[in-house]
Amino acid sequence: MEEELGSQLFDRIGRTVRLTELGRAFLPRARALISDLEAARTAVVEGSTSITGSVCVGVNPHYRAVLSASVVGYIFSQISSSARNEEITPLLLERMRSGAIDVAVVVVPLQMCGREFQTFPLIEEKLYAALPNGHALGKR
Repeated sequence: MEEELGSQLFDRIGRTVRLTELGRAFLPRARALISDLEAARTAVVEGSTSITGSVCVGVNPHYRAVLSASVVGYIFSQISSSARNEEITPLLLERMRSGAIDVAVVVVPLQMCGREFQTFPLIEEKLYAALPNGHALGKR
């Protein structure tokens, strides 16, 4: 590197090597170049192994306001997503069978999906009953 630059970057004294003033000035730029090279290498490797494209998400109407397509975009940053199919679970599963949608967010016991689909829970929700104060069923 010193030959290429035509300047001495190191003082070599016996077995000791120290940066010269020019070496100290050059070091941050050299580190930045190495960091950029590593970032470029990572981008190429990840680009060849990452999932890219688009996905259509079918969402049960109950969860449309809570779970939007942006959630899928957040999880898979290289995927553009849309959530335009608001239907009940059986219809969403049928749309997946036909290939009209790629992913369905459903409210269903896992056994309803059978072995045909891979399922996993996204959220657990508590349901509450609301009654007027003093209602006869309020104490149950």
